[in-house]
Amino acid sequence: MPEVDTALAPTALSRLADFVASARLDDDRETRATVRAALIDTLGCILVGTREPVAQRTREALAGWGTGPSPVFRTGLSLAPPWAAMANAVAGHALDLDDWELPGNTHPSVVMFPALLAVAAERPTSGAAIVEAYLVGFEVMARLGEAVNYEHYDRGWHSTATLGPIGAAAAVARLLGLDRTASAHALSFAVSQASGYTCQLPSPCRPASPLRRVCSPPRWPEQGSQDSPRFSTDPPGSMPSWRTATKRASTTPWRV
Repeated sequence: MPEVDTALAPTALSRLADFVASARLDDDRETRATVRAALIDTLGCILVGTREPVAQRTREALAGWGTGPSPVFRTGLSLAPPWAAMANAVAGHALDLDDWELPGNTHPSVVMFPALLAVAAERPTSGAAIVEAYLVGFEVMARLGEAVNYEHYDRGWHSTATLGPIGAAAAVARLLGLDRTASAHALSFAVSQASGYTCQLPSPCRPASPLRRVCSPPRWPEQGSQDSPRFSTDPPGSMPSWRTATKRASTTPWRV
């Protein structure tokens, strides 16, 4: 896989990929306690949410595509990582009780933990690596939330659906140990999948819309696929707010 074009060094995507690939977390007990509480909360929401009709219908639809190594909690099912992540995340978000952050107005943990746990089921990893990956993904998602702020939601965008896939891609890229180049491609793939409208919030689509293919973007560059690294700088179809987000992620304390 070729190196990221050196001309991209100043861009938001390049800085963010650097952060995903190389950010270091100090052994901070308070931070780890926060992550532990977020994981317990997410698992609790998943276990309760498995009874909800939207979760049941999601499992029924996904089970038809075959089994895999990743468990769908409290069901006895095991699916391929992307489908297990989606099934668990839909259950976790079904009752809308999962954790929430401002000013991005997103539900970060129910997007990232199901993706991380699904990927971890198919390859050796550690709890410490999952914590670190979660923190990297949370930072990306929260800083983007700061950059677009609540106005993004007020304009009709479902923030968990637009920012969640990007945060999950950052988290899984970190867990997979992707380098700067592959992380940049993973983030670019994820941005192309970021979509969702608040008009869907009263419908059963709400818990499912942020949670499509949350494992997939980092897996594609892991296998050599590439995407455009210029989405954050080349209009039309660019995300200029990334510049603000990545500067904050690089120069201020961790958002978590």
